[in-house]
Amino acid sequence: MKHQVITKLIASFITVVILVGAVTYISSNSVKRVSAKADQLIKVEIPQLNQITNTQNLMAATANHLLQYYATFDRANHINNVPNFARLQHNIQNISAIHQDHEVSRKLEQSLQVFIDRANRLDAEMQLEEDRDWDVLRTHLYAAQAQSNLILGQLDITKKQIAERVKQGSVSTQYEVHQLNYLQLGFSVVVLVTALFILFNLHSRIKDKAELYKRAYYNGLSGLPNRKYFEEHIHQILSHQQSPDLAMMMINLDRFSLITSSIGYFFGDRLVHSVSQWLIATLRQHASSFDIYHFSGTSWLVMFKHAQTEATLAQLAEQLNLISSVTLTIDDREMTCSCSIGIVQQHALTQEREALLRCLDTALREAQQAGGNCYRFYQPSMSAVAKHWIETEQALRSAIEKHQFQLYYQPKVNTQTRLIQSSEALLRWSKEGVFISPAVFIPIAEKSNLILNIGRWVLTEACSQWARWRAEGLPAMPIAVNISAQQFQEVDFPRQVQATLQRFGMPANMLELEITEEAAAHDPKRVVQIMEDLKSIGVTLAIDDFGTGYSSLSHLSNFPVDVLKIDRAFIQHMHHSSTDASIVRLVVQLAKGLNFKVVAEGVETETQYQQLKLWDCNLIQGFLFSQPLPAPQFASLVMEERQRQHVNQVA
Repeated sequence: MKHQVITKLIASFITVVILVGAVTYISSNSVKRVSAKADQLIKVEIPQLNQITNTQNLMAATANHLLQYYATFDRANHINNVPNFARLQHNIQNISAIHQDHEVSRKLEQSLQVFIDRANRLDAEMQLEEDRDWDVLRTHLYAAQAQSNLILGQLDITKKQIAERVKQGSVSTQYEVHQLNYLQLGFSVVVLVTALFILFNLHSRIKDKAELYKRAYYNGLSGLPNRKYFEEHIHQILSHQQSPDLAMMMINLDRFSLITSSIGYFFGDRLVHSVSQWLIATLRQHASSFDIYHFSGTSWLVMFKHAQTEATLAQLAEQLNLISSVTLTIDDREMTCSCSIGIVQQHALTQEREALLRCLDTALREAQQAGGNCYRFYQPSMSAVAKHWIETEQALRSAIEKHQFQLYYQPKVNTQTRLIQSSEALLRWSKEGVFISPAVFIPIAEKSNLILNIGRWVLTEACSQWARWRAEGLPAMPIAVNISAQQFQEVDFPRQVQATLQRFGMPANMLELEITEEAAAHDPKRVVQIMEDLKSIGVTLAIDDFGTGYSSLSHLSNFPVDVLKIDRAFIQHMHHSSTDASIVRLVVQLAKGLNFKVVAEGVETETQYQQLKLWDCNLIQGFLFSQPLPAPQFASLVMEERQRQHVNQVA
């Protein structure tokens, strides 16, 4: 019996020794494997991912600077960006060492060299200034962008390959750690501490990976999934479903550039965050089964997972448009904003992701062209309109260089004397002998920011024409020039006006600047400051199209303006509508009370003229007296009137 016990004890001892030895051996091997994989993650894989991500960001930023250079002609900013070329070359060479495929490495370095070469050639062409060739510029820009996209795509593939290795290494390492914990539990405190240490370090690396994922797939301002997340999600849906039951909305803030230019980008970021929260809350209240993505800086995309009727989508869009009636309080500042919405229904969806996004963008553009704060459903006919928009925008870019713009001048007539007292400069565009309506190209110029260059040309040409008329002996008469909201909000706009007047020797009181009521109502404090700067120069200020905007009388009383122009819509209908007649009469009385002059636009009948004369309206313009005329014909009209006046005085 004792012998059996001893035998069992010896067997148990041997078993324990074997188990301890096995555990020690397995633990030792496990520790080595975990350490090796952790080192691989820490020293190789993660730094490689970081390096590739940094290179992608640098590549995208460099390409974006190139686009900015093309759009703004800011060569100083381009020169500051040139050192990025060397950094890109250094990074690409390091990344090339990662590849075992020498052909891929060679293509990466070759693509970067082509990108840099195109950037340098674009810079050389830009330095030609007025002699630059826009077709050559676009060729260099498109080629550079193509190489940038090629590099970004290859880097993305490389990053995914490394990320997959990281993922596989993480899964394997977790298994080894768990096995190590179970085996060493109760055997060795030292082994346990070592395992916990390794686990802690591994967790930190996984956490870093999760942070990288969040930055790649989520917007930092709103916390919502971004465009990259959406593109991968919609790709999966369109790949696995023949007829997906989906509907989509693209929501975009109106006139956001005016907000950032007048209040600042930090405030703009806070506004975007507040709008995101409002959209999420509104969608949760009025919709179900949806995903929302922060598509870009001021755009959100809403995807509905089930088919929606047009009526349901329209009701939801109307609820979202109510944001214009909501006051958002940000840093003790109250702000209202509006949004435009493009909608694509299920039947318009295609199996092509890019085609889907084009449909959404086209519908959104239609909503924006309608004036903002509205929505539009995509219709196939819109694509033709979008194509026309793009063609018109491209033609506008070179219209000034091709001398296709002209200024026509419409007389402003003194109501009491019926004599021409001043004029308004009106822009006309003749493309290949065909005049294009300002109602067609002005909205396109405003949305594409081309209105800034066009506006500067109009101001310069009007002042130059005034100087030429004076040299020809024409009496000195003020010229009114329309100023866009974007141009008015430029930081150095008053300085531009003053420099132009000095260049042509034009007295400041001979220039009248007309801004729309809507532009004047945006951020009244800043508007008043700009107006006061202009008034210090001595120019005359006018509120154009009065009665069609959204400014309040309290704002109007604070604006240092000289003239109110009554919109033609009220003038044309005042003899058919007692309401319009009352509005016109009250506006004239209001202007007189505020010591403003009043100009009535669109006067076409003698009856309209007599009524406005009775109400003591100061100036009148319209087809009753003259349509807009080219400069020579306008000068002839003024000289003929002065000659008749002289003859009458002599008689």
